[in-house]
Amino acid sequence: MTEDQLLDLLRQNQSGFISGGEMSHKLGISRTAIWKHIEHLRKLGYEIEAQPHQGYRLVSIPDRLIPEEIRFGLNTRWMGQKIVSYEETASTNDVAAKLAVQGMPEGTVVFAESQSKGRGRLGRAWVSPKGKSILMSVIFRPKLLPNQASQITLMSAVAAAKAVEKETGITSQIKWPNDILIEGKKIAGILTEMQAETDQIRYLIVGIGMNVNVPKEALPENATSIHIETGDMGQGTGDRIRLAQELLRQLERGYDLLHDGQWETVCQEWQERSILTGKQVNVRCMERQIEGTVTGLDPDGSLLIRLDHGLTERVMAGDVVAVR
Repeated sequence: MTEDQLLDLLRQNQSGFISGGEMSHKLGISRTAIWKHIEHLRKLGYEIEAQPHQGYRLVSIPDRLIPEEIRFGLNTRWMGQKIVSYEETASTNDVAAKLAVQGMPEGTVVFAESQSKGRGRLGRAWVSPKGKSILMSVIFRPKLLPNQASQITLMSAVAAAKAVEKETGITSQIKWPNDILIEGKKIAGILTEMQAETDQIRYLIVGIGMNVNVPKEALPENATSIHIETGDMGQGTGDRIRLAQELLRQLERGYDLLHDGQWETVCQEWQERSILTGKQVNVRCMERQIEGTVTGLDPDGSLLIRLDHGLTERVMAGDVVAVR
């Protein structure tokens, strides 16, 4: 905790210097210990200026998803109160699932700078250059039936879209069930996995991958990043941290709405951003292909498609392609 407390003192005095003596007095450790902690923080990427007779000043924070930085100023009630972060892991969803089995609380978040086996829906790979994206997974323990789990996916899509909009001012769209788009190009994806019994969800993991500072040459043709769309995101430090914080705030807000029985509110926010509503689509669903017009969402989160003969079909999973 001492290093966290030291960082708090530096943050509180970021416009000026704080002396080693004052920090020593407030933290109850020696000036030599203060210096050692400062050197360790510098190795982590913190830029800390030191001036004789003045002390230390925090100049900038590293562009890394450090739990202490994400928690600082987060101001959530339960989301992100426990955060773990890795330089590299196979999959943040796998780590979160292990933590869920161990009993970690709802709202626990796993971040990684890179993944060696990141994945999307239907076993597809999710690849991102190290330190350029938000790669995260959140543990939920919803009081929903297993067939209502897609509500969490759709809520998470709304949260991701709103976080992008709030931090960048750019309008984003949602492609059912799990893609966030800007001008038709994918900027984020969501992978929901759960452990459930017949009548209850034991835990549910929402994994989110968001392209933040990924350059154009590192992306497939149909993808984009916040840096590409804004032209300046990622030039300074802390941009990913701000975006991660807003994403956690929006996830808490959306989940609280579901918990309070306000699925209609979440559904309406999803509908406002849906890129498919009113469009003629082709859906590859298991062994079938369905073609019709998207009319909205079912209460369980299924996509509603009006077929050419007038009947409406519910689609719970599948690949959707707009045909015109």
